[in-house]
Parts: sequence; structure tokens; C-alpha cells
Amino acid sequence: MSACYNYNGQLLPYTKPSIFPNDKALRFGYGIYESMLLINGEIRLEEMHWARLMGGLKLLEIHHPKDFQSTLHAEVLRTVNKNKLADLCRIRLQINAGQGSIQDDNFSANYLIECMDLERTVFEFNSVGWNMGISSYRKQINSFAHLKTASGLQFALAAREAKKLGWDDALILNEADQVVESCIANIYWIKDSVIYTPSLASGCVTGVIRRYLIERLPKMGFECKFVLGTVKDLEQADELFLTNAIRSIIPISRFQNKQYNTRLSKEIHAQLFA
Repeated sequence: MSACYNYNGQLLPYTKPSIFPNDKALRFGYGIYESMLLINGEIRLEEMHWARLMGGLKLLEIHHPKDFQSTLHAEVLRTVNKNKLADLCRIRLQINAGQGSIQDDNFSANYLIECMDLERTVFEFNSVGWNMGISSYRKQINSFAHLKTASGLQFALAAREAKKLGWDDALILNEADQVVESCIANIYWIKDSVIYTPSLASGCVTGVIRRYLIERLPKMGFECKFVLGTVKDLEQADELFLTNAIRSIIPISRFQNKQYNTRLSKEIHAQLFA
């Protein structure tokens, strides 16, 4: 764990908690967060992260100053440098919607910045791959399902379920039994060299790496389709893989007792993230 965290511009030791009992994120899950990879003092795909975060704040009507993005950027770097993690680390930036009840008018942003050490192996392709199953917890489709909100109970429960069952992660479906994502990542499947991923209509998170792949895959000669997929589609696929901001591409070697190869996912990783 790093030496300190940042709460609204204050660098504080972890032994000194700062959150208030009536914080809206603590009481109601009313908040939003970003997980970002920082390499050599720079946030990877930074503009995509800021665009998603600021769009989420607007949708959730969390009030903030006009210069909030530049303030957050400066405070992220200050926190990283204070912890001497500018070479490589994971940043977790959470914005909470103030303190008080849901009836009051205080929805002003409070921010919390953490940075965690990472090993260089985060850049390596995991040739072993992950073993996954289907979570019993379903995700609701609503107007903010695509955001990374502080109210992630279904992800926490699904991750706990996966650990109990000996999986590396769990696939989450929506209430229509359509494929959405995993506990920590967007999901893709490959069939006859065509890459499929759930459309936003499924309720999936608008992942930053997902957006990056959408832009880059056609330039690499891959066809990418956005669909409302089913478990059967995954079971009939040639390959499965996940993406998130920290691990980039995570191959799935086993799902529902079926073994999958990782040839194309390894090729994509090599071209974009190695």
C-alpha cells in the first residue's frame, strides 16, 4: 500500500481516515470512479478517461468547479509523486456527491485519489489465461449502467462468488440473460476471426480500453461487431478475452468447462500493448 492518499487536495496517511459518516457515496453509493494506469508519469489514454469521468459527472448531476479536470490531473500527479510511484502504478480516482441526505441540495464533488504499486508483469500477456463461469447475480439495464459508479454491489458479490467457486473472474448477465461484462472488465468473443462485444444496450460499462479497441481493431484488419450476445454465443466462439485499463487484454482459457485458444488475442495484445 502507498504511504498516503489524497482527499480534496489533502495528502493524508492511511491511518487517518477522512470520509464523513453522511457521505453520499457511503450512504447511497452516489459517486463515480476511474481506474487508470500511470506509466512514466503519464496516464495511459488520459483523454478518454477524462471524457468518461466528466460525462458521468454531468449525467449524475454532481456539481464541480469549471477547472475541475485540471485540478484532478494536478492532484493525481502530486499524489503519485508523493508516494514515489511515478514509474508505474494504478490510480483510483473517486468522486463522491457531497454529504447529507438525498433530499438536500448539496451535491458538490468531493474527490479521493489513491495510487497502488504495480509489477512490470502487468504488461505481459497471460499465456495461461483465466478460468471463468457465470455469476448468479444479474445487472440491471438503466441510464447509468455504462458508468463506473460507487454502487457496485453486484460486482462485489459476483467477485466473491467467483472466488468461492475457484474462478479467476465471473461473467455477468443482465436481466434478459444477455452477456454484459465480467466483474472487472469488458468481454469479447471471436468467431471466424470476427470480434464481437456487447453493445451498450446490454448495460455494459463504456470501458476505456474497449473504446480504444473499437478505434484500432478496424485499422488492424479486424471486423468488430456490437451485439446483444448470449452464453451460447460464447460457448460457440473460438476465443474469449477481457479488457480493462490496468491489465489491457486478459485471455480466457476456460469457460463453462470448454477450453479456448488465445492466438488472436495474443496477436492483438502484441500489436497494441506489448
